[in-house]
Amino acid sequence: MTATATTPSARTRGRARAVVELPASPTSSPALDTLTGADPTRAVTSGVPVQMPVDALRLHPANPAHRHDEAFEGLAELIRAQGGIREALLVRPHPTETGVYEVLSGARRMAAAQLLGMILVPVRIEHLDDAAALLEVLAGNLERLDFTDSEQSVLVQGALDLGLSEETLAEQLGRGREWVARRRAIAALPPAARKVVDVVATPDVDLVRAAAVAEFVDDPEVYEDLTEGIADADFDHVLQEARDAREEAQARQAKVDELLAEHPNLLILDDQPDTWGTGATTKHLVDLAGEAGGKAITPSDHEECPGHAAFVDVYRAWSGDDRSAKAEVRWYCTTWKTSGHFNRHASSSSGATSGPMTDEQKAERRHLVETHKAADAAQVVRRAWVT
Repeated sequence: MTATATTPSARTRGRARAVVELPASPTSSPALDTLTGADPTRAVTSGVPVQMPVDALRLHPANPAHRHDEAFEGLAELIRAQGGIREALLVRPHPTETGVYEVLSGARRMAAAQLLGMILVPVRIEHLDDAAALLEVLAGNLERLDFTDSEQSVLVQGALDLGLSEETLAEQLGRGREWVARRRAIAALPPAARKVVDVVATPDVDLVRAAAVAEFVDDPEVYEDLTEGIADADFDHVLQEARDAREEAQARQAKVDELLAEHPNLLILDDQPDTWGTGATTKHLVDLAGEAGGKAITPSDHEECPGHAAFVDVYRAWSGDDRSAKAEVRWYCTTWKTSGHFNRHASSSSGATSGPMTDEQKAERRHLVETHKAADAAQVVRRAWVT
C-alpha cells in the first residue's frame, strides 16, 4: 500500500504541490497512544491535525535553530494567551527512529511550547520524501525575517543535491530562478564569506568582494573596514592595500622569527628609530666605530654590546611581475654613547653632520611612505583590470 505525499494547499504559497509515492509510515506510537488515548490499531489520516507529545518531536536537521529574540518571546506569550498552539506543526515520520517525528514547519512554535512546558502540541503528519521535506523546511523559513541569505543558501543547495533542478526548485518555492542561482552561489562560498553576506545584508552584495573580505576574518579592524566599504568605488584599492599590509607583516614576522632563532637575546625594535643628530640615543652600526676614525662596527662584532638591536624593514621592488614583500635587517646600537662607540660622521667641532628631524619633516616622511603604498596598490589593481 502506498500513500501519496502532497504539500498541503494552505502552504503552497504560489508553488506547485510536491507529489511522491512512498510506503505508508506508522503514525502512532505507544507514547502517543498513552497520552492521547488513541487506538493503536487506528491509523492517523495524513494531513489531519492530531495532538502529539513534544518529546516525540525532533527538528529536521536542515531546520535552523530558533533564536531567543523579542519576536520569539512574543510568540511564546501569544501561545500562552491563546491557551495553546492554533496552527498545527507540519511533521513527517522520522526516517530512522520509530515513534519519532521530524518537524518540517513550526520549529519556533515547538521551541516556544518547550519553553512554556507544554506536553502536547497539534501536528499534521505528512509522508514526505527527503526532497519534499526539505522544500517544506525551506518554504516555512522564507517568511522569517531573521532567516539569513546564507541559511537559505544551505537549504537551497541541499535541495539541489537531492536532485532538484534550479527551475523545479524555483517553481516549487514560487521564486525566480535568479533567486535560486544566487543562493547556490552563496552556498559555494567558504563559511567566512557567507558570514560577510549576512553581515552586509544587502540583496545584491558582490559575492567576489564578500569572499575577499572573508580573507581578513581574523583581523577585526580590517574586516570591519572592508565590510563597511564593500560597495564603495575604491574597494579594490583598499583591499589591495590591506593585502599588501598583511603580506608585509607576514614577511617581517618571518624574518623576526629567523633572527630570534639565531640570536635569542636580540632586541627587536618595533619602529625604525630616529638616528639623526648627536642627541639621538640610537645609531646605525654602519655609522659607528669602535674607535675615533675607525671602521664601521659589524653586527658580529657588536653582539656582546648591551645595546645590540635590530629593526626589520620591509620593502617592495618591482621586478617584472614580481612585487613580493622583502624583509631587510637594519642593525643598531641603542646605547652607543655609553658603550664607548664613536660617531663616524661627526665633525671634530660639532660631532654631527645634521640635527634631528623636525615634527614637520617626520609628518612629511610618513605622508610620503603612505602615498607610495597607495600608488603601489593602485598599480596592482590597474594591472589586474587590464588583464
